[in-house]
Amino acid sequence: MALEHLDDQLERRLRRCPFDGGLTHLRAQDLLPERLLPLAVLAARIEGVDPDAIAEGLGLDGAEVRRILRARSWRAVWRFDVRDGADGSWTPMTYPWRGTDAVTDRSAEAVAAELTDAFLHSPDCPPSSVHWRIAVWWEEEDHLDGSRFRLAYPPS
Repeated sequence: MALEHLDDQLERRLRRCPFDGGLTHLRAQDLLPERLLPLAVLAARIEGVDPDAIAEGLGLDGAEVRRILRARSWRAVWRFDVRDGADGSWTPMTYPWRGTDAVTDRSAEAVAAELTDAFLHSPDCPPSSVHWRIAVWWEEEDHLDGSRFRLAYPPS
């Protein structure tokens, strides 16, 4: 039971570990278990790292990195919020502007860009005088600080 808990904690920490200086350092110091290399590849790609740079940084073959990225998807969780002008509080929007989807070989920023484009062309997009923001998480919605990508759009 304790080992399962430690394994879960290690995986959660790897999801938040930056590629440069984090995952690459762990790999260089031989502190990244082989069984977690696919998770490290996925984490780097979600961060927006190019597959060739992932291969170089983790000391893997480029074909192996591309195979991992094709075979493993990640669960993107997103939320759009709009700011209430009266009190300045943020209100989460409902589906489809709050949801999840399996994503393969894409960064959190690319997911957010596609969602933002759809949002801007939807009837749900608020008037240009309203603040809104988007956040994208990996696996589960959490605090904004824990998001893999977030951006706020001020009124124009």
